[in-house]
Amino acid sequence: MSITGLACELASAAERGGDSKQAASLLQALCDQLAASGDDGAAELDEVLLDLQRPLLQSAALSIEAEAAARCLLTVAATVCTAREVFTLCIAALSETLRCGVCAWIV
Repeated sequence: MSITGLACELASAAERGGDSKQAASLLQALCDQLAASGDDGAAELDEVLLDLQRPLLQSAALSIEAEAAARCLLTVAATVCTAREVFTLCIAALSETLRCGVCAWIV
């Protein structure tokens, strides 16, 4: 399956309230696909990275395994994607966190 296809599957699973094993499996599959696809995979991830912000946060919260897989994907993204996309993802994730009141002391 393509990176875009896996990203769509992850987003759909997150919307349905997918289980932690499914989330970890999809995130790991994204990491594996990126490793196997080289520059083409990096470009494809670059296109969908911002759309993965919410599914990544939701998936990472499900279990330690899903969080580890999300960290793996973010580490790879920080390495292979454009800085603009990675920075935008980080700011979007921070904004979401602040909106949810997790860091109420900052607001």
